[in-house]
This record gives sequence, C-alpha cells and structure tokens, in this order.
Amino acid sequence: AAQLAALGAGERADRLASLTSTSLPALYAYLAGKAAHRAGQYDTAVRHFGRALELDSTFARAALGYWQSAAWTENTGGGVTRALRLARTHRDRLGPREQVFLEALDGPRYPDRPHSDERVRAWENAVRQVPDDPDLWINLGDAYFHDGALAGVEEPRRRAAEALNRALALDSTLNVEPMIHLLQIAEMDRDTATVRRLINRMPGDAPGSALRRLQAGAVLGDSAMLIAARQEFDSTGDGIDGLLLDAELFGIAMQEAERSAAGFLKRSTSGPKRFDGISNRFDGIFSIFGFYQQLGRPAAAAAALAHLGPIEARPPWPLLRIIVTARYGYLDSTDAAEAVALLAPSADGPVPQDAAARIEQYWTICQVQRWRLAHGDTRTARAAIARLVADTRLVADRGWPVGCDVMLEALLAAAERRHDADAAFARLDTFLMTGAGPADWGLEVARWREAQGDIRGALRATRRRQGYQPIWNLSYLLREEGRLAALVGDRAGAIKAYSHYLALRYKPEPSVKPEVDRVRAELAELVGEPR
Repeated sequence: AAQLAALGAGERADRLASLTSTSLPALYAYLAGKAAHRAGQYDTAVRHFGRALELDSTFARAALGYWQSAAWTENTGGGVTRALRLARTHRDRLGPREQVFLEALDGPRYPDRPHSDERVRAWENAVRQVPDDPDLWINLGDAYFHDGALAGVEEPRRRAAEALNRALALDSTLNVEPMIHLLQIAEMDRDTATVRRLINRMPGDAPGSALRRLQAGAVLGDSAMLIAARQEFDSTGDGIDGLLLDAELFGIAMQEAERSAAGFLKRSTSGPKRFDGISNRFDGIFSIFGFYQQLGRPAAAAAALAHLGPIEARPPWPLLRIIVTARYGYLDSTDAAEAVALLAPSADGPVPQDAAARIEQYWTICQVQRWRLAHGDTRTARAAIARLVADTRLVADRGWPVGCDVMLEALLAAAERRHDADAAFARLDTFLMTGAGPADWGLEVARWREAQGDIRGALRATRRRQGYQPIWNLSYLLREEGRLAALVGDRAGAIKAYSHYLALRYKPEPSVKPEVDRVRAELAELVGEPR
C-alpha cells in the first residue's frame, strides 16, 4: 500500500525504500506535503510535513521536505532547526539522493555556516553526483541567484537560469518553485518573450501570483494584465515588501512600486492584521519608509513613518533604520540621537523572557552600540558584545542573521586604536563572505580599508552582498562602490554602480538633488559624455 501510494504520487521507484519504512499515516502526510509544495502552497506543505514528523520523528525525508517548503515561507526558526536536526540524526533512513542533498545543504564547514562560494560549490558537486534530480538543480539555481555575485561567479543570473531550466526539463510538472527566480531574471533582462511564457504558465492561485503578474504586466506593458493584477494586489496588500524590494534591487516595475506604496499608505489607517507578532500593516509601512529613503526622498519617508503613530509606541525597527541611515549621512544626526535615546533603556536593560522580545533587543543592542562606537563612546561596548554572544544561538534558531558581535568587536578595536584592529576587520570581512550579515556592514570594512590605503580591499567590501537581500543603505552602498571602482580603474563596475544609483534616485527631493547631480556628472565623465 505504501509503495502504491508513493508511486501514485509521482515518487521515483528508486526512492521507495526510504519512504515505505514509515507508517502509512506519516507517509500520506508526507505525500500531501509534496503535492502542496509542487503546487506552490508552501504554508500548507509545511503543515503536512510537520504532521508527518509528529507521527514519525525519524522520518528524515519529511524533515528535508519541511526545510524546502519553509524556505519559501515565514516559517523560519525553531521548526526548521528541529527538522534539520532530525534529518541529520536519522540520515541513515535517507536514500543516496537525499543524503547528497543533505550533504550539500550542510556544506563543508558544518556545523559552521559555509561561505557563499562554498555553498555554490556544494550544490555544483551535488548535481554532478546526481544529475537527474530536479530538486538539486533548483537549489543550485537558487545558490547562483542569491550567492553567485558574492561568490565571484561569472554571469550568475545566466547560470541560475540554466540550472532552473534544467530542473524544469527534468520535471515538466513543476509550476512554481523554479519559475519565481526565472521570472525575476527574465524581467531584469527585459526578456519579454520569456516573461510572457512563464507568467502564462504560473498557476493563478500560486502564492504571490498577483505580485508576479503586476511585475510582468509592467515589464510587458500589458495594460489588461496590469489592471487585473492591480485590483488583486491592492485588495490584499500582501507582497508589497517584495514589490518594493525588486524595484530597489533590480529596477523592476518602479512606477508600480510607487503607485502601490501610495495606495497602501492610504489604506493603512485600518487596524493591523496580526501576523507572527508583527502586523502586516507595520511590515508594509516599514518597507515603504525604507523604499522612499532609497529613492532619495527623506520627507516622503518621514511621512510614511508617521502612519505608525507616536514614535515611542512603534516597534524598534524604524528607529534602528534611522540610526543606520544617519550613520552614513542620509539623515540629520539629531534624529539618530533621539532614536538612540529612545532605545537605550532596552539596549542597556535586562534580558526579556519572551523570545521575540529578545530578538528585538539583540538588534537594538547591535545598532545602539554601533552608533556609540562611531561617536567614540566605548563605555558599554564590552558588556554589550558579551550579551550578543550569549544570545547568538537564540537569534540563529529563529532564522535571523547573526554576527553583530564580530562587527562591534572591529569597531571597538578601531575606537581603542588597538594593534589587532586590522585583524578584527578581516574577521568581519570573512564573516560577510558567508552572506549572513547585513550588507551595510561591508561599509564599515570599506571605511577601515580605505583609511589604511587599501582601496581595492575597500571596493571588495562594498560588494559583499547577496543577490537578493534587503539592504538598508543600498543607495549609499552603490555610491561608494561606484566611487571606489572609479579610483581603482574599474570603469565598467563604476558605471554599473552609478547607473543603479541614478535609477533609484530618478526623482530626488531638493535636499538630495545636489548629491544625485554629482553622481550624474561623475557617470557622464566615465562614459565620455559632456557634463
């Protein structure tokens, strides 16, 4: 019965041994999870895989399925950690293909996090061992998409598309998982024929379908598709953070992002819908706040943030972003000083019992101490670093990037003018190569390297970022990357960075316009145009 159920669900015959050693109820839950995952119903898939693990905690295949589906949802954290622990504990119950998958997932440094280049090589090695497994090709494509640039892969978008198309060739029933990145790549490349082919193939009820159709309609200039997608997208507001992120990182559907942002703010006076401790309304407003900052519109960003009400009542994230943004001169330092004063009681206070509150405190300590060290205040730094180290495992278990202690240690060494400061910044730079830390930490390394006369090292540090990661100071990072690239003679790199910067800041507010004009003049000189 187990064999018939598995074969009927499309499982390969060579995988039956690792499936039919469990109970029938657990197997049925697993197969339901696989079907939901294939249809792009990832939250549903997580529930089914979780049920399979409840029925049989040794079901390593279900644990891997849980990880694959959870990677596409908000279900990061403790459940994922437990699933991977079960997969490793019971890896002897995995077939040869799944053992290759788990080995690639862990990487060569397990239990330490692999560097981005090691992560890419692990999945490349996996497809060499099992070249006919679509799941392996999907994860290789995902690694190229997210880590390729950071790992130094040439033409990472093209390599990602090749791997994902290979997965589709091996399993033509795949309709969602590989196609999300394929759509983004085609949209970035303005490959309208591929965009239309893929968007017509994606199921209308797939997660984020309205977002995908909105972006595709903008790239295609398809007014009928845009009108329908706008109505669906605006009715929920779900996915606004993804729309804004793609606009920031890739320049996809910039005007649609602006239109949706304005519409979301008009609708934001309604009460928040709670989701995992943070409201969707808050997530949307916070994303819009950051989006306007990237566009060089500080007044519009402040107006968006005002929708959250009195500053003291807000969650800490907008205040933390104000601190980070002011660190690079994009906001008046008095705004950041006010934010630091408001957050100091939490940063210096006792450890909360609630796990979510402890995560907020982790990042509050991180940014408050970063601000203090940048202003020469080292009094509380050592104790803060010790607290961050103690809480690192908790934060990692919830799926957040960690390593703020590494960053603060480097800043403290610089502030104290210690002889080991260069080694401390080298450790920070190495940590950023894993892709775990926020990309703007690379600016701290870049400042140090440039001060030591290492311009090329400073340029490399500005490029320590993944292909698809929110970056709080992307505009500043692009400006610095362009300036440093020009200094070392990397004309193509400077043009690319400056062009991206200007694409973001195409309608800056008056206070930002002089900086934008300077970048535009520098770009004109690089491409040989008259100023």
